[in-house]
Amino acid sequence: MDRVRIPAAKERVNDFPHQFSGGMRQRIMIAMAIALDPEILIADEPTTALDVTVQAQIMGLLAELQRDSNMGLILITHDLGVVADVADKIAVMYGGRIVENAPVYDLYKNPAHPYSKGLLESIPRVDHKGHELYAIKGLPPNLLEMPTGCAFHPRCPYRRDNCVTDAPPLYTISGTAAAPATTGGRSSMTANTESILEVRDLVKHFPLTQGVVVKRQIGAIKAVDGVSFDLHRGETLGIVGESGCGKSTLAKLLMALERPTSGSVRVNGKDIAAAKGGELKRMRRNIQMVMQDPYTSLNPRMTVGDIVGEPFEIHSDVVPKGGRRRRVQELLEVVGLNPDHINRYPHQFSGGQRQRIGIARGLALQPEIIICDEPVSALDVSIQAQVMNLLERLQNEFDLAYIFIAHDLSVVRHISDRVAVMYLGKLVELGSDADIYDSPTHPYTQALLSAVPVPDPEGRETRQRIILQGDPPSPANPPSGCHFRTRCWKAQDICAEQTPALEVRPGSDHPSACHFAEARDVVNAQ
Repeated sequence: MDRVRIPAAKERVNDFPHQFSGGMRQRIMIAMAIALDPEILIADEPTTALDVTVQAQIMGLLAELQRDSNMGLILITHDLGVVADVADKIAVMYGGRIVENAPVYDLYKNPAHPYSKGLLESIPRVDHKGHELYAIKGLPPNLLEMPTGCAFHPRCPYRRDNCVTDAPPLYTISGTAAAPATTGGRSSMTANTESILEVRDLVKHFPLTQGVVVKRQIGAIKAVDGVSFDLHRGETLGIVGESGCGKSTLAKLLMALERPTSGSVRVNGKDIAAAKGGELKRMRRNIQMVMQDPYTSLNPRMTVGDIVGEPFEIHSDVVPKGGRRRRVQELLEVVGLNPDHINRYPHQFSGGQRQRIGIARGLALQPEIIICDEPVSALDVSIQAQVMNLLERLQNEFDLAYIFIAHDLSVVRHISDRVAVMYLGKLVELGSDADIYDSPTHPYTQALLSAVPVPDPEGRETRQRIILQGDPPSPANPPSGCHFRTRCWKAQDICAEQTPALEVRPGSDHPSACHFAEARDVVNAQ
């Protein structure tokens, strides 16, 4: 436990797993794996469920252990940014076979296989905001019914007749084929400044009580603690931060699924937080949600038609009963699904298709605002690109406003017009995507961005990283003054005494909640 940097290892050796954070649990798994001093360590998606700051800690730990023991590491992951950061060689698998194997610098610079090219083109990047993502068409093959010839041929833009009949061997080549083309995406900033959603001083404290018969409050979990922002018609506001910072609680407050302790949430000028009964029901039509996990958010006992059409049962005046089936089929067609599959069940669809069903359900009542809570975090990179392109197309078509909640900062940069950074229930920085990613001023934002792996091995040896130590404090007992000060390298006495307001600081053009805010480009720093 000492080797994997678990604090107070001697005192914690008898603790149970639930007493550790996610990052600490992963360190324990690594400790188990290295207990016998192996020559080879297989790390199967070791950072998939972790925040970007914790991911950086874990990958740094693996690199340190590998260097100290001269151990070989096989890293299995779908995160091509992590691979670019740590790998010496890379093998790309498809349909149960290795389709390309090359030194990491060569593969990222000149990928030879169409599948490798497609994967690299479909990745959103934190270091620049690009075009619409390239999306590999179709779905990965069923391993029980593999295609003849090359397993990738049904999805390949370079397919020839012999690809259907002959399985190509893995052989050495020189030169590369042309990379798949991408098309232009939407502009990075909407011109519409009409506020459709106004959040002011929003607070949600969950009481902590003691006692069985007579309960008394002994404290509170400050999940959301004074959040204010506007959302403009047709724009996307990204909200980022580590797990436990209050993002999902904020989404529930915006949907009126939780009542705020104080503050207001105004949709088109009306406070949804104060609405009740029929008024609340009418207001909820205008703000809908796409859930995080497409595998658990759809009722397995309901058909797709019933799932997408369920909002019409609650809001019966939206579509006449006789026209609901046709409307559901239209919604399925809008999100790129076969309308004839209306009677199928969720288990008959892939993960990406299930998320499309969730999006269709969110569109059913023709809302002006859709809250997307980690909508692509459970999807593979190629399917993720399809869903993100769909969301952008629907936004342009229906002038939708999105609140896009995610911990993947590369995804947020690709899709967002503005970005809000949350830490322990508060917004610590708010600005355009260029402000936040190119000139972040808050130390927490800088740490988050510097920890994001870039899918390009060039410059990885000299890339500057800010590795945060420890976990965020408990929202039940946050630090005085600036909540981030216990992890901040700039902290001084004033940080413990005064809570910094979210305001524009000297030398910056966007608000930041830091006494010592200073613009610093950490994404492109070498």
